[in-house]
Amino acid sequence: MVIDSFLIGGSGFALLVFPTRTSEMLGMPTFVDREWFARFAGLVLVALGMHVATTSRSAGDKAFARMAVFMIFISAAIATSIYQAPGNFTGWRWFAVISGGLWTLLYTVTLPIKTIGLQDDEATSP
Repeated sequence: MVIDSFLIGGSGFALLVFPTRTSEMLGMPTFVDREWFARFAGLVLVALGMHVATTSRSAGDKAFARMAVFMIFISAAIATSIYQAPGNFTGWRWFAVISGGLWTLLYTVTLPIKTIGLQDDEATSP
């Protein structure tokens, strides 16, 4: 989850600092308020990245599992939104869609493994 937090936070930082360039790299169309929307999305992504980093480092196992469920939906929603967004498909857009899909898959596969480990720990503890 730490790598994911860096990816999410880095994407958000790029949208905050370079909104026009980042939007162009993703193939997003030009419209009047594009810079404002890009900065707002960047702010949300930075906050999400910080939340993921904090949860992965200092939360208990149950909170970690809840965060993984949350990230399954968020990663899938981000990948789907970027895929369906108007504009041209660029290499960066494909990278964002594929990485979002891979993170969704990773969270989906590791969540049951982590949950099974939690149940084993609870059954063996006195």
